[in-house]
Amino acid sequence: MADLAGYPGYLLTAAHESEQATRRLDEMHAAFTRYFGGELGPSPIAEVHPRKILDLGCGSGAWAIQAANQFPEAEVIAVDVSPLAHQQIPGNMRFKQLDLTKAWDLEKQSFDIVHSRLVLTHVPNGENVVKRSAQLVKPGGLLLIEDININCLVQTGGPATRLITSKVVEIWESRSADTDISRKYAGIMTSMGYFPRVHAHKILMPFDGTGSDEAANELGLAMKKSWTQLWETLGSRFVAEGITEAMIQEQREELCGKDCKATMNILNRILYIFGQLVPAEDERAEDVKYETNTASRRMRSTKQRESRVEIKERGRAQRDPVSTDFTHLESNALVLHQPFQPITSNARILLTKTARYPFHAPWGLKRARVDNAETMITAGTRRTYE
Repeated sequence: MADLAGYPGYLLTAAHESEQATRRLDEMHAAFTRYFGGELGPSPIAEVHPRKILDLGCGSGAWAIQAANQFPEAEVIAVDVSPLAHQQIPGNMRFKQLDLTKAWDLEKQSFDIVHSRLVLTHVPNGENVVKRSAQLVKPGGLLLIEDININCLVQTGGPATRLITSKVVEIWESRSADTDISRKYAGIMTSMGYFPRVHAHKILMPFDGTGSDEAANELGLAMKKSWTQLWETLGSRFVAEGITEAMIQEQREELCGKDCKATMNILNRILYIFGQLVPAEDERAEDVKYETNTASRRMRSTKQRESRVEIKERGRAQRDPVSTDFTHLESNALVLHQPFQPITSNARILLTKTARYPFHAPWGLKRARVDNAETMITAGTRRTYE
């Protein structure tokens, strides 16, 4: 099995190798951008007011270029094992050639945003890369990961698709990659203890475009096109593994045929907030109150970190200090996220707002002044506290 020349362990076609490879990656990025309504993703990137952004495994550089254009005052660093394909990049963006499996010349806790898309599933020791990525995030910053699970093609594709995908899985895993890592991200991040909250969302992308979610259909069709185009240039590298041009053509016919039932899962967006709650120096117990038109909260914390949450919604009081299920609340109800810390007049606290947003991506940040306390309100589904 031949590696990409000069980049051992990398088995895919790099963006700089050909215009076709660059175009394929750019088109895939464009499909994601359409899915996210023109944004970089459904996460609260803008509300973080990023000053420094990192894109790991940037490919053609399309995501990093969009980030640099969207945040002209931010420094955007794009890294990849192979040279950057695009030569024209924004002035606030720079490229760094870096192998994710080796030492990183990147400062810890220095980035507001660390992003990776469709990379870690084929990188050796992906779990270690996730943990190292987390160490780069500043307190209050975001680690954003999107990845696919190609094992779905083994389960749902036709004979040629199953055979080829099985071979790819076998080869990647023989090189210490974990093709099932997308199912494990949430557990990895939770076990680290860095992030109080982890959000994982899965999109099912039908390759025939006949699902109930039109946005996912379009993304699935784009993913199918990218997958088939990839094999048009990748096939020669897998000849030694028994994958022939005839098999690749048969796979293309299967995936593009009217009877195609193949689907691919993509773990759309894992959102981690680093340093949710920052206690003030003064730890005197004090009430902090927040009210909306349908919900109010009063929270009290002491030095012993004993806390109480009172929920009053539409005139109906609800007090449930042990419940872990807040699905009964209205969309603009607020819940204080644990673990509690002493809350004072100049403390920063984080509240979680249950809500539904387009593309099933319930995230967004805004700020409010509450009784002289700076409060960060995060829109998103969070149903646990202690």
